[in-house]
Amino acid sequence: MTLPASGQIAMSEIRTELGIPSQSPFSLDTAEDGGYVAINPYSPSKPSSGNPASMSEWYSYNHNYTTTTTTTTTTTTTTTTTTAACYYLGNFSRDAAGTVGSDCGSGGYNTNVDVYSTNCATIGSGCTLYANSGCTSVYNVYCFTNFTEYWCTNASGVVYDNGSCTT
Repeated sequence: MTLPASGQIAMSEIRTELGIPSQSPFSLDTAEDGGYVAINPYSPSKPSSGNPASMSEWYSYNHNYTTTTTTTTTTTTTTTTTTAACYYLGNFSRDAAGTVGSDCGSGGYNTNVDVYSTNCATIGSGCTLYANSGCTSVYNVYCFTNFTEYWCTNASGVVYDNGSCTT
């Protein structure tokens, strides 16, 4: 119950609002100082703690008043992108026309091309070969040589044979 907003307030109404039994001793100064029960800080109207106390300070006091607190939580998602190291694997031959490995067995290679990889430090089956140092453009030319060894790649630049490939 809320105490009246105007007019006369009885001591018994204040006792009832605070939940103090009618047979207990009661002082208005002690009540407004929170001596019996704490004054509800959320009540829109409450008595001052200054003395002397007056009945009019209790107008519209609501001991059971509650507030609703809305909490907004913002979730921050952090995305970490891990970039694989781009390894330099060495120079490999091109044919006289500048094409890498169209026929590893025919000879005629005279110009080198740099080869890179993100998933292998040395060339072997399963290694993906890239044409640039950023490892973003794959070599899908099927056959590489360093004049002593040969490597075959598929259309995705992945080595599927090494050592004996002659396309």
